[in-house]
Amino acid sequence: MLRDMDGMDWMGSAMRAAQAQLETATHNLANVASDGFRRIRSSLALTGEGLVARESVDTAQGGI
Repeated sequence: MLRDMDGMDWMGSAMRAAQAQLETATHNLANVASDGFRRIRSSLALTGEGLVARESVDTAQGGI
């Protein structure tokens, strides 16, 4: 069940989720040339705590 959130709580959760997605993208860009690197995927989810970013590792084989 979603807790009662005001506009500032929603805005804060959305900003934290956007920051997490940006950090994931910069991590992927910084390491793309590394041998065996597997990118991290980020997705957004609506939870009882607001909007959150979820991360998962891509299972495809990285470059050798």
